[in-house]
Amino acid sequence: MPNDDAIERMYERAIERLEAAGLRQYEISNFSRPGFESKHNLRYWQRRPYLGVGLDASSALGAAAFRASDVERKESHGMLRATTTDDLKAYLAGTGAVETTWLAPARQHEEAWFLGLRMNAGVNVAAIEREFGRAMVEPAMETVKQLVKDGLVTFDGERVRLTARGRLISNEVFQEFLIAEKARTAS
Repeated sequence: MPNDDAIERMYERAIERLEAAGLRQYEISNFSRPGFESKHNLRYWQRRPYLGVGLDASSALGAAAFRASDVERKESHGMLRATTTDDLKAYLAGTGAVETTWLAPARQHEEAWFLGLRMNAGVNVAAIEREFGRAMVEPAMETVKQLVKDGLVTFDGERVRLTARGRLISNEVFQEFLIAEKARTAS
């Protein structure tokens, strides 16, 4: 296994070569010619509803997809994730359980940050404030200020984006937002 420095050099070189070939990086690990970005993956990263069908398929459905009798549940949670079994025999027999999880607003907020930051377009702060409210977003913005100082993200007053260095250690950057969210919910 190459050491961290070698991995960093290989990643940077791959980005250079792919961009020279006309393949623009639009997400941490995805490149394409303009207009040919993965529509399925964009729905996931942009937190838009998607339906997965088949073995080991995942879906995310917004509250609007549910009956009026589910109003109380959907208003308090807003998004349902579902995954079918990865066991082929159980799937074909119709006996494989579908795992479901309602995502609470705090979890959706976390995902808005780390999924948005995966994209080179970054996170639109005004959109997140409209969706979650300023009180929920303020601790994350404190994290943004520190990450800007550390050279891991940029903030132009509208969007927060990972820097090239931030993309290299993105999992550590995302962890900072999870820590901020836990601190917010603990207080």
